[in-house]
Amino acid sequence: MNWKRKLLLLTLSTGICTQGEAAKGKFRYNIRKEAYLDKNSKKQKTLEARLPTLPPPTEATNEDDYDEGENLIGLRAGPALNFDFSNFAKKSRGGNSCKPLTEFLNDNEAYSSLSKYGIVTSCSRQQYKNSNCFLKCQKGFELELGLAKKPVTTCRCRKRRASGDPCNWDGLKELSCKPVIETRSSCRPPAVTGTMNILDRWQDGIMTFIDIATKEKQNLTDWTLLIEWNKPVKSKRTFLWNANVEKISKDLTLWTVANKKGAPPSINGVKFGMVVDNLEKRDYGTDELKANIFLWNFYNEEAACWSLSEDSILARSAVKEQSTVSELEPVSGERTCFMGKYVNTNIWKHHHSQYRVHASLEFDLTDPLGEWEVELVFAEGKKMLVLETPQLTKKDKSTDGRYWSFKARAFNDVLVSRNLKFFMSGAMWRSAPAPNAGVDEYEPDLVSDPSGEVRICGVKAPWAHIQQRSQIFSAPIYEGKCEKNSSEMVESYDYLEEERCQNWSPDSIFKQDKDLLRLWNKGKMCDHQTDTTSRYICYSILYMESQKAGKELNMVPWRGQSTLKDGCDLVDSKFKAPIPVDLSGGFFADDGHVKVTQVNIHVVNSLATMVSNNWRRLEELGVLREVVGYIKHAAEFLDQARFAGANMVVQVGDARVDDRCSEGSIEASAERRVTLASDRKYPATDALAGTAGALLAAANALDTVDESDFADRLRRKSENIISSMLKSPQGLSGENANFGEGQLSHLWRSTCFYDELAFSAAWSCTRENQNAKAICFEQVEKLLEEADEKCQGNQEETSISSWDDLRLTAKYVLARYSGSLTHVKTFVENLNQIANNARPCTGDSVERTSAQAATLALGLSLDEFPRANELTYSPVGFWRRSLIKMLSCVSKNMIGFGADDGAAIFHKNSLANGATLWGAIVNESGRTKTTMNIDFLLAAASL
Repeated sequence: MNWKRKLLLLTLSTGICTQGEAAKGKFRYNIRKEAYLDKNSKKQKTLEARLPTLPPPTEATNEDDYDEGENLIGLRAGPALNFDFSNFAKKSRGGNSCKPLTEFLNDNEAYSSLSKYGIVTSCSRQQYKNSNCFLKCQKGFELELGLAKKPVTTCRCRKRRASGDPCNWDGLKELSCKPVIETRSSCRPPAVTGTMNILDRWQDGIMTFIDIATKEKQNLTDWTLLIEWNKPVKSKRTFLWNANVEKISKDLTLWTVANKKGAPPSINGVKFGMVVDNLEKRDYGTDELKANIFLWNFYNEEAACWSLSEDSILARSAVKEQSTVSELEPVSGERTCFMGKYVNTNIWKHHHSQYRVHASLEFDLTDPLGEWEVELVFAEGKKMLVLETPQLTKKDKSTDGRYWSFKARAFNDVLVSRNLKFFMSGAMWRSAPAPNAGVDEYEPDLVSDPSGEVRICGVKAPWAHIQQRSQIFSAPIYEGKCEKNSSEMVESYDYLEEERCQNWSPDSIFKQDKDLLRLWNKGKMCDHQTDTTSRYICYSILYMESQKAGKELNMVPWRGQSTLKDGCDLVDSKFKAPIPVDLSGGFFADDGHVKVTQVNIHVVNSLATMVSNNWRRLEELGVLREVVGYIKHAAEFLDQARFAGANMVVQVGDARVDDRCSEGSIEASAERRVTLASDRKYPATDALAGTAGALLAAANALDTVDESDFADRLRRKSENIISSMLKSPQGLSGENANFGEGQLSHLWRSTCFYDELAFSAAWSCTRENQNAKAICFEQVEKLLEEADEKCQGNQEETSISSWDDLRLTAKYVLARYSGSLTHVKTFVENLNQIANNARPCTGDSVERTSAQAATLALGLSLDEFPRANELTYSPVGFWRRSLIKMLSCVSKNMIGFGADDGAAIFHKNSLANGATLWGAIVNESGRTKTTMNIDFLLAAASL
């Protein structure tokens, strides 16, 4: 095994050692250590023997009456919070740590000035032994060092300390924050003041001319100019004539400018032009920028100190902010308020002690609001440094960073939607709000989520009528062309890969043989299959062929090569450079033309499980090559979907356009197909982790059918994905603010990503040696506990394996490959619960029954599980009987068995070609979904 790969998996997946220890070669020692701790196998067997014996399952009786019924179960929902695999690699430091510095300052009145006005800028080792933390003071205050040489405090741990605590912070007694006016009495005033003239503005820059005259006539050989912006200004390109920018304050509002060396002297003042271009995107436009100017007739290195004097506008603004009460004030009778909630959707370490955060504000309104304002108050002692949103305009902020308020922008001055959601991003210190789970178990300040109070207040606006509602909030209606003219259809083309994204190359190749179509509609393709189960598999494969996209030839006579240009429009999120990828393959998700990454993940994972457990059965039926081809087809799509680092394509096609163009085949479609992808700012951990796990499952299956070369390639891809994922922030694909309203299909919007993390980690552990595998699977158990806590939803919905919930699939991997009797018993108990509670055709929906059948199919190979022979009974027979009943129920809704030939009333491709959609499973609403057929196929192949 390649040592680099082994080192990667050991450090990142198993938690055996940290990355630093692995780099020093300590992982061998840790493996031996962990192996020694788990050495006593007799003790382990004794403990397992004490586990409670599982009760036998409820036996099916002849009195069970399974009639058709309907019960639509909604998708589960759960918070999108952050998790980091690297936490598993950290070791407990025991008691060698101080109280977190921010908390220590708040609890000690002797350091009141530091707790009120101080900021912990960075710590070398957080709050642990010998950690050095640097401090500074807020704007308007300066740090007094006293006898200290540096603004630093150190966590010292001693065995004997009078206070009783072995560890404490040293070096704080001499430090204090004092107003600048007291500390800098020597701050020299400017010779003259003025304002900046802005000549031109554009989207990300301005052109200015500075003309400031002195009161007396004099030649200035050296001068200093302080530009005091009203907003933080960060520019990638700045041009000045005869001047240089010497310093920029950390808050980006103060620019110190001085004359260039060798420049001719200025007479009676200073005149020069300045262009500030490529401004960093923030929550204001260039039309809001303005600045004050202060001129000194000498070189003043400390010019920025004047910005904190009483005569500075920024100082007056700071006084105003400091006077803001950090709590919500009572509301007048004229205004109506609604309380909301603040949710951190993602958080990651940015630099030293600074963290970046993605959050959302959610409100439920009963009336339209005008002249509205959003107010947030964080818990006491919490500092949010920056808080920005493209949907709101910042109005006010308190000096302590607790109170923030925002007002409307031009496009949303009237709110007429009942459910509101605003996306925000910000920067914070260690003491600011964090997700409920916390980012790091060694950062106690990040454990809780003190979101404080959130409300929106405004004047009721009953005059906000339907037209305003549609203009402000409705998704734009697709006005483009839906279908091509007959002259635009291409029936034959010599396809070349390098011509795929050219404007003149076709995006699809039309194919229809009317004679073959008539034979197809007769439905005799599966007549040679004698038993019912074989017919189930045959018809399911016909449907899969109908759903396939791409340039591979299709055996369905009414389908051609389609979506050949998918992925050509992909651009880099940072540099906006085109980076086309080949996303022509994959499978359509449902009746329309949208391809969803997580649906293809489900296809790969389910079919891989089917091949691993039942490849001989598939070979007897003569469909093994077709199923393997589907795995490779969908896996190629997933491989291309991850295009750069942790960036992932989550959907191809616009759901709004797909709904608008409700008729026509994909080969004749003129719809504009967009590629929706994640980036570092808006990650898609659910799709990324799911892809990593699915590719490893596929590699395991392909090894069994002599496809080892392709399997090795998938393993390398999966390892690269996991490596990139661990270095990136985490979040849900459905919470991407770059996507237009309604672009991402609501049917395929994931609700949690912790289950995908556990799923990918479980498959990663199967690649480890025996000693490392046991430790690795222990970490998977912790991930599953985290998923159970964070992915809470309908209790019945979470008890099955589905495309949006992979927890039970991860438990299957544990039971199948860990060699632990505990995992086998847990898995058996879960499947017994499903079999006992299932009500096919009498309460459960068709989609749920299909998922239940696929979940039970995972257990029919129980005899092959390690240590399954130690169970007190075998429930496989009971599961098989339950699964047969489920398949019988679902087949009543399959075209070719119980459903009418024209039951698929929304399937665009089949309707446009006048073809029968053989094998399609139609739910209670008349819709078809690829996931239902995949679940049905997996269940049928297991019999």
